[in-house]
This record gives sequence, structure tokens and C-alpha cells, in this order.
Amino acid sequence: MKKLILFCVLFSVTISAFAVERNEVMYAGGTAANLKAGVTGKLDVTSATEFVFATADAKLSVPYDSVTSFYYSQGVARHLGLLPAIAVGLVKARQQRHFFHIAYRDGTGPVQVLVLEVSKDAQGPLRTTLDKRIPQAACARPARVCSERQ
Repeated sequence: MKKLILFCVLFSVTISAFAVERNEVMYAGGTAANLKAGVTGKLDVTSATEFVFATADAKLSVPYDSVTSFYYSQGVARHLGLLPAIAVGLVKARQQRHFFHIAYRDGTGPVQVLVLEVSKDAQGPLRTTLDKRIPQAACARPARVCSERQ
């Protein structure tokens, strides 16, 4: 039993090394042709008209007015099973992953989707910024899923 607990503690410390860092954003998936899932970059929301996700190889600009829907979600980073989850939970809090799901029109036809993973520290300010700049109509989802607009 001691070996199992030791393994779980070491495993939890190791997996936290793969988390998204404070100032980086990871493209978790979507329909952007020039981005691959798992690539990290910077999200610039300083412009009042658009946000820009830039990686070393690509740059994606999305005007706030073109966003048709967006919401924030979070989930457990790793599903360990019952006993390892209990052992890790006794030692430290389970790691959460924070996602922004953004649907927008880029003028080429169908709606495009962008799923971004951000750090725990960055999700609050980013959610506030997007809430203020994305049109109200883009948030027609229930309050438990959508950012705190309703």
C-alpha cells in the first residue's frame, strides 16, 4: 500500500509538469487549418476589436464581432481511477484544465471553432475580457456553461 501511495504522489508531481504555464495558451483543437492540436502560443487580447493567437509558426486573428458563441469549461486533467485519485487527493488537489470554446465566422463560409486551454491564473482575467468584448448575443448558453453573463 505504501508503494502505491508513493507511486501516486510521484505520478501527480510528474504530470503537473505538463500543465499549461501562466502566460501561454495551448490550441486544444478546432477547425483552424494552420494550427495543430497541442501547439502553444500567446493570446493577445489588448486590441478592442480582435484577439490574436500567435504561435512560432502561425497567427490567427479573430474579430470580436465575428464570434457567434463562446463559453468556458473546466475538467480534471487526469482520470486516475478510484484508489489513485483518493491517494493523490489526500496529498494535493487534483489538477484542473481550463478551456475556452469559441465559435466564429471568418468570412469563408461555415462557422469555425477554436478550443484554447489556458492556465488557472489566466482564465479569470481572460474570461472577464472576453465577456466585455464579445457581443452579448454570442452567449446564449445556460449560465452554468457560459461565462458569468446571465
